[in-house]
Parts: sequence; C-alpha cells; structure tokens
Amino acid sequence: SPHRVTPPCRHFGECGGCQTQHLDYAEQLVFKTKSVASVLKHALDCEEVPVHPCIGPEEPWGTRSRIALQVSDRHGQLQGGLFRRRSRELVEIEECPVSDPKGFEVAQAAVEAFRGIGVEAWDYRTDGGTVRTALVRANAKGDSELTIIVRRRVDSEVREFRKADTGAVSTFLNINDAGRERLIGWQTSHLAGARGFESEVAGKRL
Repeated sequence: SPHRVTPPCRHFGECGGCQTQHLDYAEQLVFKTKSVASVLKHALDCEEVPVHPCIGPEEPWGTRSRIALQVSDRHGQLQGGLFRRRSRELVEIEECPVSDPKGFEVAQAAVEAFRGIGVEAWDYRTDGGTVRTALVRANAKGDSELTIIVRRRVDSEVREFRKADTGAVSTFLNINDAGRERLIGWQTSHLAGARGFESEVAGKRL
C-alpha cells in the first residue's frame, strides 16, 4: 500500500495494543471512520449511515490518556505488559509511543512497586495471587491517577500499596473478582493522595 509506514513502536506486531501503526496516521482516521460507519450499518440494518470524519490530535503520539498494564508471573518474575493479539499471553513492553509518557512511567513504577512489595499476580488458572492490573489515567497537566486492580483485598498488601511511591497524584484500589474479560470491578476505594482527578476535553472540565 502507498499508505504503509514504518511503525514507531518496537513492540508493534507482537503487542496487541495497537493494530494500525503501519498505516499513515491520516489514513488511520479514514479507516476508523469507515469502521464506525460499517458497524452502524450492520447494527441498524440500513444501506448507508452518515458519519462525520474522525478527528484526531495534531500529534498522535504520546496522547493516549489511559494505560492499563496487565500483570503476570513469568518464571517467578512479576512483569507488566499488554496481551498479544487474539491471545491472553502477555508481552512485556518497555515503551508505548502512543501513551502519555508520564502516565506510562507511573504504570511502570506501579509494576516495579508490586515487585518490591512481593505481591503475586493473579493466575486465572488456579485463582491464586491477587494483583491483576495497573490502570493509569493521565491528563494534559502531567498528573496521573493510579488504580490498582486486584482479584481480592489483602490488608497487608493494601498497607504497602498506600506507601508505594509511583508518582501518581492519587491512588485507588479496585476489586475485580470477575473473569478475564472484565477489566474493572464494581468496588473501588481510595488509598492515597487526592480523592478526585481532573481532565479537560475540548474545553470541558471533567
């Protein structure tokens, strides 16, 4: 294709987090617009659905505000990463060019803190371990909010989570006792830092 480009991320093709980095960004927006139109046509059972062109940021890299590093044990070493495409196997990643850089650093720092505390990753096959995900939300001011997602609450681990220095302005604990398909559970509690987190989107304060 004349629109093919060299993916900027070293993990592209192995990591399932991105599917279209090998496509010029302007063409990615065209592809996404067509994808939305196709889904709506199928869902509404009609021949044509008017869809406005997808609007992307001027600079697409480093703008993804949500980072979710899945956690697993590999050869006795706790690691954080993203799943391979169409797989539950984890790819340990060292960079993520699409993600907010500071937010990604907080996610990595959280995984490092898990190692230091000595917590075990949840194993869906045996239902052993606790930690599932380090979920980070970042804003344009450079602040990051960390949510530690666990299978079950263990008070001794929670005390250590409170003291962990990850660079996040606020830290929360989420209990997700569902299967692998659900990222977040229904019960969230505040651990440390600010109790609220602000972002701005299109001039709107959230």
